[in-house]
Amino acid sequence: TLGFCGKLPCCSVRGAGNPTPGDSRMGHYGADGGTRTFLMHPELGELTDEVLMRVATEFKHASVDELLNEIGLGNRMPSLIIRMLAGDIELDADNLGDRSGGLVIHGGEGMVVSYGRCCGPIPGDNVVGVFSPGKGIVVHHHRCPNLGDFEKQGQSWVDVRWGDEIEGEFMTMLRIDAGNQRGMLATVASAIAAEGSNIEDVHSEERDGLSSSLRFTLMVKDRRHLASIIKRVRHIPAVLKVGRLVG
Repeated sequence: TLGFCGKLPCCSVRGAGNPTPGDSRMGHYGADGGTRTFLMHPELGELTDEVLMRVATEFKHASVDELLNEIGLGNRMPSLIIRMLAGDIELDADNLGDRSGGLVIHGGEGMVVSYGRCCGPIPGDNVVGVFSPGKGIVVHHHRCPNLGDFEKQGQSWVDVRWGDEIEGEFMTMLRIDAGNQRGMLATVASAIAAEGSNIEDVHSEERDGLSSSLRFTLMVKDRRHLASIIKRVRHIPAVLKVGRLVG
């Protein structure tokens, strides 16, 4: 049973039985062959069986009952389900089961959707979603080296794709090989800042006495923004090589 406290999204899942006085529950699945009682909520409107089944199908469950059981076991994040029902996270129902469908990411999903720091996915990348109990959906670059480990651990996969309009900035990483010249780190950092990117972290490692490897963690809007940064850095005379790090 999904319920609401205030606006959105507290959620409780109960087993068989009738609602007790004071319960605020959107849907109750009783022991009488699946009796369902739906409460109306101003941000959800009428929750039909079709809407609930579409969400269950997106998570590859055969029924809404199965989805609710998974929530009760802690294998599905209640706030994610509720926000999908509320429309805060878009569900492309016309493409269910297709890699072009699934959850549409707009960047403003909050704690329900996060982005893997291991690979730094950004808008424009091909991405996959991994459901992690307690964390929600973690979006990874499709070439993230950790994906194989997630599959071995039996974690759930969710089809995700970027929306047309994306909010905010996203973390990614660059490796820059450059000759050892005085002020090189500051020169590269200035070029990155000139493209409107904030630098979150930087590491420098000397390679052979003649050059160094600089690793920047920076914030970008999308792949186009990252490409403009790379183009500017490549124009620095002492820069030997620039490449994005994915994992």
